[in-house]
Amino acid sequence: MSKNILIISLLFALKNMQAQSITEDAITMNRHILQLEGTALIEEYRKNGIDDIYWTFPSLLLRYGLQSNIELRLATALEGKKHIHRLENGRLGNIEIGVKLCLIKSSSTNLSMTNHLIFSTTPDKFKHNEVDAVTSLIASQDIGKKWQLGAAIQYIFEDLPQRDLNYSGIVYYNINTDWQIYIETYGEVLSHDFITNLDTGVNWQLTPKFQWQLSAGTNLKEIYHFASTGFVWQIN
Repeated sequence: MSKNILIISLLFALKNMQAQSITEDAITMNRHILQLEGTALIEEYRKNGIDDIYWTFPSLLLRYGLQSNIELRLATALEGKKHIHRLENGRLGNIEIGVKLCLIKSSSTNLSMTNHLIFSTTPDKFKHNEVDAVTSLIASQDIGKKWQLGAAIQYIFEDLPQRDLNYSGIVYYNINTDWQIYIETYGEVLSHDFITNLDTGVNWQLTPKFQWQLSAGTNLKEIYHFASTGFVWQIN
C-alpha cells in the first residue's frame, strides 16, 4: 500500500469531530476551525521469508476551514525502516499541500473532492524538483443514528505506470455518544493485480475537542500487517 494513502487518508464523522481511518469522511472543516490529526503507525512486510518493519511517527495532518465548503490541508510524517537487523535512521516523509472541496452537503449525505500536491523528500526526486499529485472522490452516508457508511476512490499522478486506482470503503457503528467501532476494506487496483486489505478499529471521544483512535489490519494476498494509534484535536 502506498505511503501517500497513509499520510493523507484520515477522518470519519463522530459528533462534530473527525476520526482517523483509511477512508476519509466527505465533511469539510467548519469556517475558521483549525484541527490537528496525528498517527503512529507500524507495518510489517514479509517477502521471501524476510521481514521488513516500517514505522511512521508521527504522521501529521493540519486542516483549516477557509469556508464552510473549502478546507486547506498540510501533511507530513517522520518515517523509518528496519531491514533484517539493520535499523535505518528516520527521515522526513513527503510534504503534502492540498485543498478539500465539499460538492454535496446534506443532513445525512456528503460528497467531496480532495486534491494534494506531493513534494517528495527522497534525494533523487528532491534534486530534480519532482512534484506528484493525488485526487480523491469521497462519499459518506448516515444510516439512522447508529450506522455510517463511507467510500473513496483515489488516483495518484506519479511516475509509476503500474499504479491505477486506490479504493476504500468503511462501515461504522456508534455504540454510544463517546465510542465508535468500524470495519474497513481498502487497497489498490493495479493493471496486473488487485490488492485487498482489511482493518478494524475503535474511536473514543475523550472530550468534545479531542478524540483517540486505535486500529489494526492485514493484507489478504501477501503477508502484511499493521497497527496504529492516533488522535484528533480540534484546536479552536
